[in-house]
Amino acid sequence: MKSIESPTQSERRLGYLSGAPRVTTRSASDAAGPRAHVLGVIDGFKRRGWTVSRYIVGDRMPDVVARNGEAMIHRGRAWTLAADIARVGLRSRNGSGAWGELGARVDWVYERFALFQALGARFAGHGIPWVLETNALLTEEASRDRSGVVLTGLARRWERAAYHECTALVAISQALADRLVADMGVPREKIAVIPNGVDVHRFDPSRVNAPRAARAFTVLFVGSLASWQGLDVLFRAAATVPEVHITIAGDGPDRAALEALANDRVRFLGRVSPDEVPALIASADVCYSGHSAFRSPLKLYEYMAMARPVISSAVPDAVAALVDGQSGFLFPPGDVDGLSHALRRALEARECLDIMGQRARRDAVEHHSWDARVAAICAHVESLI
Repeated sequence: MKSIESPTQSERRLGYLSGAPRVTTRSASDAAGPRAHVLGVIDGFKRRGWTVSRYIVGDRMPDVVARNGEAMIHRGRAWTLAADIARVGLRSRNGSGAWGELGARVDWVYERFALFQALGARFAGHGIPWVLETNALLTEEASRDRSGVVLTGLARRWERAAYHECTALVAISQALADRLVADMGVPREKIAVIPNGVDVHRFDPSRVNAPRAARAFTVLFVGSLASWQGLDVLFRAAATVPEVHITIAGDGPDRAALEALANDRVRFLGRVSPDEVPALIASADVCYSGHSAFRSPLKLYEYMAMARPVISSAVPDAVAALVDGQSGFLFPPGDVDGLSHALRRALEARECLDIMGQRARRDAVEHHSWDARVAAICAHVESLI
C-alpha cells in the first residue's frame, strides 16, 4: 500500500477524475459550467507545478451524449431509468479504468463527484489521497430539480458512502457544507468550503474588442436556464423598469416557461460557444446572477473578471465578492421589489459602471482566480494528511 504523504516539490502528480458521461472538456458540452470548473481546477494545479493526468469519462463519450444527454433523460421515466442502469453498470468499469491508467502515476486524485460514481475509491484503498468535490447533494438535486434519477435509494447510499470514504471533501458553499454535516453525517473538519473561481487569463477584457455603443441599457445573463437561476425574478423586476433590456445567453429546461414570461425587451440568444462568452460579457452594461444560497455562481466571477458590474442576489458568495455600490448591486434573493431597486440603482450609476467594473476585475484577479482556489484546496488536504 502506498503511504499517504504530501508530495514533494519535485513529484507533484495529480489524477483528475470525473465519471459523469455529460461532463466533458470538449466545447460540444451542453454543461458549460462544469466544463469551466473542470478546466479551471486542472489549470490551477498545473500553474502550481503539478503534472495532471486525466480520466474524464465524458471526454471518452460520443459528442451526442455531451450535447443531448440532459434532453435524453427528460424524455420520460423509462429513459431516466435506462440512464441510471447504464451509470450503475459503468461504475465498476470506470473505477477499474481510472486505476489501471493512473494508479501508478499519481500522488493525489481529485474527483468531481457524479451520481453512482466513485472513481477515487480504489485509489484511497491503496493509500492515495482522494479529494472529492461536490456541487450539491446530487441525488436530492437530480430527483427534485431535474427529474434526473429514478434509483434514488441506491444513488443516495452511494453518495453518502463516497463522502465518508474520501480523504477530503470540497463543497462549493457554506450552506452545502452545513447540509453535508447535518444530512450526511460528514465530519465538519473533513470539509473545505471552496467557492467557484474564474480563469482570469481567459476572462480578460484586454483580450477582446467589444465596444458598447450608445444603445439601450442591457443586462446580460449567461448560463443554464433552470429554476435556481432566478430569471423569473429578473423578468418580473425588469418589467417595472422600462429602460432595461435583457439578453439571455444559454439554454435549458426552463426556456419555454421563461419565453412565455418575457416581454419584447428580452432577447434569447440560445446556447453560445464558450469562445464567444468573454466578448459577450464585455459588451453588456451590467450582468445578472440570481442564484440561491446553496450554489456558488461561477458566472459571478466570470462577469467580474471581464470588468462588468454584477447585479446579484445577496448569497454568501456575492456578499463576499462584491462591494455593494462599488463593484455591483445586491438584492435579497427572490425579491422582485429589491431587484427592481437594484436595476434602478444601476441605471442611475450608468456613467460609473466602467469604473465599477475595473474594481470588480481587480478583486477577481486578487481573490477569486482558480489559482487561489487550488491553493486553498491544497492547504486543506495537506492539513488532513
